Amino acid sequence: MEESADTVDTVPTVMAQLCSDSQLEIGPEVQVSSGTAKDRFGLSAAAVFSSDIPQKVFLSWTAMTDDGDTSIRGSVLTADAGGLSS
Repeated sequence: MEESADTVDTVPTVMAQLCSDSQLEIGPEVQVSSGTAKDRFGLSAAAVFSSDIPQKVFLSWTAMTDDGDTSIRGSVLTADAGGLSS
């Protein structure tokens, strides 16, 4: 989760980047979340790898609105040699 202080009103953003033990960062960071949730927390990631290419990665997180209501959000990303994409 990243929070930006570029403006007075900050919105935490879920970002993702594919990494490996030999290449470190693979491809650029990609923004995963959208909307204007007051807070985002509880990020979880899962991937299923097989011989199929490209691979899929699933990210989920909890989003909280200004009035305190929470919801579970998620996104499926494609992972390949160039990094992650939605």
